[in-house]
Amino acid sequence: MLRALGETRAVGGAADARTLADALWLAASGVLGEGTGPASRPPWEASEEPEPEEPERSGADALPGPAPGAVATTTSTALSVRHRPGSGTTVRGVPLSLGRADPLPDALAFGRAIQPFRRPWLRGGRSELDVEATVEHYARGGPLVPLFRPAPEPWFEVVVLVDASLSMGVWEETTRAVTRLLTALGGFRAVHTWHLEWQGTDPLVRDHHGREVRGDRVPHHGSGALGRRLVLVFSDCAARGWHTPAPWLLLRDWAHRVPVALVDPLPPRLWRRSALNLPAVRVTGSRVGAHNGTLRFALPRRLGTEAGQASAGGTSAGDGTAGGQGASARAASPGPWTALPVVSCTPHLLGAWA
Repeated sequence: MLRALGETRAVGGAADARTLADALWLAASGVLGEGTGPASRPPWEASEEPEPEEPERSGADALPGPAPGAVATTTSTALSVRHRPGSGTTVRGVPLSLGRADPLPDALAFGRAIQPFRRPWLRGGRSELDVEATVEHYARGGPLVPLFRPAPEPWFEVVVLVDASLSMGVWEETTRAVTRLLTALGGFRAVHTWHLEWQGTDPLVRDHHGREVRGDRVPHHGSGALGRRLVLVFSDCAARGWHTPAPWLLLRDWAHRVPVALVDPLPPRLWRRSALNLPAVRVTGSRVGAHNGTLRFALPRRLGTEAGQASAGGTSAGDGTAGGQGASARAASPGPWTALPVVSCTPHLLGAWA
């Protein structure tokens, strides 16, 4: 560990206090890697004195023991730090089953955070009987004919675009849990799971049928005449392609037509170690359900100086122009900055964006 820290410092990097604490905890835990032999002496073992034997119990408190005449078997795995196999000391074991961690532990708070998306679109594509208008028309002397009005419908159709890079395999269950929650909310016309694949550093989008979708067709592909699509990009931005301008230019193009947000499952303190290395800004929406191009914000002075742009633009922890790749990447795509909301899998940030 010391050698690794020295090499990191030699190349100009520095580990923070939390990273050092995690490394020390792992080193002191005595956890062995796969294929290694048992440790000669665990670091927490203080002495080899045997534990006092438990007094014999009787009656209702008696613990079940081996049947008379049963042959005791000893495995090669140590059951206790103090009592090693072959020491002649019997260790009573208790079967224990540990369940898997919940991928979305606070699902109820998540559901409450995205309640604003249940606001209906009043002028939907279907019609319903307008009882009041029908009665009023008949009371004014008109014929008794049914009058109809547009029926309210869910505002958005959601496309969850999941990054298919190797590092995102850890968050597969979390992605499924979020998708199930969006479906169960009942506030969307449909919820589709698409995939963002990589051809080298170029992004490739595939829909829920596995068909390739052109980048400029993503905002409206398969949505019909209803439109009003919401794109949620689920990624940790750790793939090599995120460090190039291509995916950010794609997100900027979508964001000027439909609302786009980036959901990063990593803790916010780790975002700066990925491609999300630009300063965050505070944004406000001009109207409900509008695309990202209508978000109002103040461009940070550093970005305005580097890009040499006088028009409004900016990012929210993500670069809508070139993915935060410095002056060379920004020069490849001149134009105004665009705000990209970035949220983590926490009810607070999700609710603020909703």
